Amino acid sequence: MSLYYILTTLSTVGYGDFFPVSILEKIVGSFVMFCGVTFFSVLMNEFRDIILQLKGDNQTEDEKQLNKWLLLLRRFNNGGKALNKSLREDLIKHFKYFWANNRTATLMEKKEYFDALPRDIKRKIMTEYLFKDLFSEKRFKDFLDNGESMDPDFLYDLSFGLKPR
Repeated sequence: MSLYYILTTLSTVGYGDFFPVSILEKIVGSFVMFCGVTFFSVLMNEFRDIILQLKGDNQTEDEKQLNKWLLLLRRFNNGGKALNKSLREDLIKHFKYFWANNRTATLMEKKEYFDALPRDIKRKIMTEYLFKDLFSEKRFKDFLDNGESMDPDFLYDLSFGLKPR
């Protein structure tokens, strides 16, 4: 009877055929109800996350493409084992960092607008706005500078090759 009472209380069904009478039973019953609600809330949240992950609704377009690519890698392995967990986590961490820090991603999404701009404006956007912090670093200047000022056209062309790593 105790097991039946605990299961109906934990599942929040509580048919009412058994109920606590004494103070101690009411305290224990309240504790069981509190634990039951907490347990089922956590359980349902995890279940919801699993369903969303399977559906892919909580993923960005880039994350969906990455998952397709990882599945493709598995397929080239003749349907064998998936990538080991640490390698998969490293790949995901790399691409999340890349997407978060890729300075030219927005420009490339709307490439037709960027391409319509005159070269002088594009050069200023790239060298004096997007990559100004990098091009003004002493290490970078020491590496490229041979005593003369750096050519803005060269920096503009170079900025398209810079990728976050």
